[in-house]
Amino acid sequence: MTFKIRKITLALISAAALFLFGTVTVFAGNTLAESNSNSEGYILGDANGDGYVTISDVTSIQMFLVELPVGDDFSEYAADVDGDGEIKLEDAVTIQKWVAEIELPYSIGEFFEFPVATTAQPTTEAPTQPPTDDDGWGRIIFQP
Repeated sequence: MTFKIRKITLALISAAALFLFGTVTVFAGNTLAESNSNSEGYILGDANGDGYVTISDVTSIQMFLVELPVGDDFSEYAADVDGDGEIKLEDAVTIQKWVAEIELPYSIGEFFEFPVATTAQPTTEAPTQPPTDDDGWGRIIFQP
C-alpha cells in the first residue's frame, strides 16, 4: 500500500512540476508564440488554440489521444507537429522538447496557413493505350 501511495505522490509532483515549468516559461517569454490564429491559419504546436506553445498543448494532445474532450479550439493541424498526417504521442514529446529549448528540425511556434482544398474532379476517361499488334498478342507497335 505504501508503494502505491509513493507512486501516486510522485506522479502528482511530476505533473505539478511540468505545469509549473510551462507556466514559468510562458511568463519568462522563452516559449511565447503570439497568436495570429484565425480562420486562415494556425501556429504549429499550439494544439489548444490559446495562442501560445506551452506544456498545456502537450496536455491537450494527450487528452485527444485518449479521446477525452479537448475543447472547440483544438487544432489537429497545429497538433501534428511532424506533419505526417497523424497526431501521436511523439508530437506531444516534440512540443515538450521545444518548451525545454531543445533544438528541433520543426518550425514550432511559427504561423502557417491552412492547406488549400483542391476542387479537382476525378476523370472518368479510360487511359489511352499504345497501339498493339493485329494478332492479339498485345505487343506494342513502335511508331516513330
